[in-house]
Amino acid sequence: MSKRPGFALIALLVVAALPRAAGAGKVTGKLELPAPPERPPSATRGFLDRVENQIADVQKPAVAPFLLVALESDGAKADNPADVTWEIVGDSFGKPIVGVPVGGNLVIVNATRTPRALSAAEDGKLIDGIVNPNGQKPVKITAAKVYTITAANAPYLRGKIVGVPSTHFAYVDATGKFELDVPDGSYKVRVFYRDGWIERDETVTVPFKGELQLKGPLAPAKK
Repeated sequence: MSKRPGFALIALLVVAALPRAAGAGKVTGKLELPAPPERPPSATRGFLDRVENQIADVQKPAVAPFLLVALESDGAKADNPADVTWEIVGDSFGKPIVGVPVGGNLVIVNATRTPRALSAAEDGKLIDGIVNPNGQKPVKITAAKVYTITAANAPYLRGKIVGVPSTHFAYVDATGKFELDVPDGSYKVRVFYRDGWIERDETVTVPFKGELQLKGPLAPAKK
């Protein structure tokens, strides 16, 4: 697991008695987003050097699409987790990271007109064959690992599959907010950012009814 400083977790957990399911509730929270990474140096040199815009600020890279929040319960295993869809749109994936419950299937959908020869850097057998235009490729995720996916015929197509040992995970919106439906119980809070899981030592107990608050800022564990 990676150790990445840079942001805190400030979350309000509201667990109410809902008529839809006994012993279940809705968890809402908010992550304090990390600072955007610096732009890398230009890979190629043109006729003119790259300069900053003097009229308007250059838009910073978005960080929210690279974040995932999971609640993990010891010994809890998902029964037949639902398939997760991951689209190829143009020369990129619809999401730069995609979470898949361990034991579940990821369905890669090629929504372009070009075949894509995908491969996983960490496991050459994970994805077998080419995903044809408007075709699909199912991928079984059997371990809580992170896989870097690239395409031989698309140098800018790059994404990460995150095997999550839980079905209780969510992405965050542009402001860092997230929402989860979970049964009552005790959960470890985990946060994935870009390349790996941030080491944290936080557990929340979700009762059938009531209200809980994680007091912030809750910084990642120090190196």
